[in-house]
Amino acid sequence: MHKVAGRVALDRRVGLAAATLLVVLGGVGGGLALARAGGPAKLVGNAYDAFVSPERPTGQDLNSRLVNLSGSGRADYWRVAWREFTENPVLGGGAGSYERYWLRDRPNAFFARNAHNLYLEVLAELGPIGLLLLCVALGTPLVAAVRLRRRPL
Repeated sequence: MHKVAGRVALDRRVGLAAATLLVVLGGVGGGLALARAGGPAKLVGNAYDAFVSPERPTGQDLNSRLVNLSGSGRADYWRVAWREFTENPVLGGGAGSYERYWLRDRPNAFFARNAHNLYLEVLAELGPIGLLLLCVALGTPLVAAVRLRRRPL
C-alpha cells in the first residue's frame, strides 16, 4: 500500500512539474512573440489593419489563407449592411435587399450578394424582428438539447 501511495505522489509531482514547465515556456514564448510584434498594442493594431484592409486575390494556398488575419474585405460588407439597417431600422430593407444596397454603396468594385455575417445581414434586410425570429429559430434546438441532456435516459 505504501508503494502505491508513493507512486501516486511521484506521479503528481511529475505532472505538476510538467504543467509548470508548459506554463513557463508558454509565457516566455508569448512574451517573445509580443516583443517581436512590438508589444500588445502594436499587435492588436496590426491585426485590426489586416482585418479591415481590402480584399486580397484568392490565389493563395489554403494553409496561408487559414492563418491570415485579413478580413477579406468583410469590414466593407458589414459597413454597407449597417448602413442599410440604419436607413430602415424598423423593418429592414426587405428580404434579399443587401445586394442592391451593396451595388449602390460599395466602396470598391467587388461584387457581393451577402454581407458575410448572417446576423448583420438579417438585421439589415429584415430588421430587429427578423433577427429575433432567426435567433429563436436557431436557439430552439439548442434549448431542447440542453433540456434533453438534463433528463436521464
